[in-house]
Amino acid sequence: MDAKHFVRKIAALRDADALGWAQPIEVFSALADAAVGYTPSGVDYRTLSVSQVSVEQFAPPRGQGFVLFLHGGNYLLPLVDAYRAFAEALALRSGKTVVLVDYATSPYVYPDALVEVYAVWEWLYREDDRICLMGDGSGANMALQLAFLLREDKVRMPKGLVLLSPQTDMTASGDSYYDNYYLDVIYGRRKLSGQDIPDAFRASPMWAYCRGMDLSSPEVSPLFADLKGLPPCHITVGSHEVVLSDATRFAAKLQETGVETHLTVGEGLFYAYPFFHRHFAEARDAFDGICAFLKTK
Repeated sequence: MDAKHFVRKIAALRDADALGWAQPIEVFSALADAAVGYTPSGVDYRTLSVSQVSVEQFAPPRGQGFVLFLHGGNYLLPLVDAYRAFAEALALRSGKTVVLVDYATSPYVYPDALVEVYAVWEWLYREDDRICLMGDGSGANMALQLAFLLREDKVRMPKGLVLLSPQTDMTASGDSYYDNYYLDVIYGRRKLSGQDIPDAFRASPMWAYCRGMDLSSPEVSPLFADLKGLPPCHITVGSHEVVLSDATRFAAKLQETGVETHLTVGEGLFYAYPFFHRHFAEARDAFDGICAFLKTK
């Protein structure tokens, strides 16, 4: 199946489900490999409790180093099997042990979730200091918040950051929120009920964890943070995503700050498309690029 057919498949499912502003990640998860009934194969799979936080570990044969992967879902969804399947593939291809964290979801994101992932980071760091941080969507936002926290605490920074379709601007001020609203098959094309597009996003369940917070604060919008001292960063985003400008403006700011930055924009593609590396070439190329980046760290 090529990329265009896959986009049409997602669009048809979206239209059939008529999700409104409900959790769009459900559509994404339903289409991802092994969305239900994940069974580990080829990795040493373990479930652990770290500081009372549920952690899942995917260790490849002779793995070296870790990837701490923080899953997306707008801080609304717990860990689902689509992420387990992706973590296994990532571990086998990159040669690194991938660790997933079932962190606290809305409304307990700040400070609970950040405290939890920090505790897992400290646990991993005692095992091996070769750790990369990775996340998609809100998970990418959380990965950046953790990186900022590590920098402030003068703890050794991660060796690299991998951000898939990162949410970096919760004010929804980028042009792509308008330009891609009717192109984005995951996050776009929802009933606006007379609202302006950014206002609809800010009022939606997807932004629920931000309620009562200054949306331009670096605490929720990494785009407006000081980015000095961040490690090398690899970013992928689809050209049809509403968060395209979140990714491109963040990459530009990283480059201006002097941070080594790699940006891949998938033409005509959608949220976290590297998850579909088994389905079409563009996703496979992006997935291979991520793994190549991780292998150097």
